[in-house]
Amino acid sequence: MKTPLRFQMTEFDCGTVSILNAIMYLYKREEIPAELVKVVTKYSLDCYDDDGKIGQGGTSRELWKKYVNG
Repeated sequence: MKTPLRFQMTEFDCGTVSILNAIMYLYKREEIPAELVKVVTKYSLDCYDDDGKIGQGGTSRELWKKYVNG
């Protein structure tokens, strides 16, 4: 059985949710290690907000340029 579609929980995690939905579409739930989900979340929420909280600014353009656009 495929894992249901995930939805954004905040206005900042659209990139993270998109990556995780793609992984869940391609692989069965049992094949996805929890560590992969943790790493995707950690590295795709790499922007800081005005108060210095990580993840509150979403995904940086530099990350997309580096990993998605090559």
